[in-house]
Amino acid sequence: MLKQAPRTKVTPERASTAGRKSAAITMRAGTFAVAGAVLSAFSAGVAHAVDAKALWEKHCIQCHGADGKGLTKMGKKLNIRDLTDPKIQAEATDEKIRANIRDGVKDATGKIRMKPAENVTDAEITALINHVRKLSSK
Repeated sequence: MLKQAPRTKVTPERASTAGRKSAAITMRAGTFAVAGAVLSAFSAGVAHAVDAKALWEKHCIQCHGADGKGLTKMGKKLNIRDLTDPKIQAEATDEKIRANIRDGVKDATGKIRMKPAENVTDAEITALINHVRKLSSK
């Protein structure tokens, strides 16, 4: 048979010391958990920087072209507007560009001229808007 270790008598002094140690350990663990969560969230944001050029190449380049002038085969077929033209840039608000990317574009008869970009986040749409704005300065 195994012998049990003798139990120590818990005095009020020992109980309060144990409680303080336990509370201190809990506070430290909580502090590290919060710090870890903040660091993790910050790291995720930094690691997930939006690559506007890659998004442009995936969703836009086929019609608008690398330079945004719309001189691709599909761009010419659809009579795509030149996004580098300062007049076009001035007419197109960020919200209009956002709506076009998110919802697509239809002509007056309801025919689809531009499909909505699929599976893009608001941050990615904002990056694409910024990319379009930079086209006029090239």
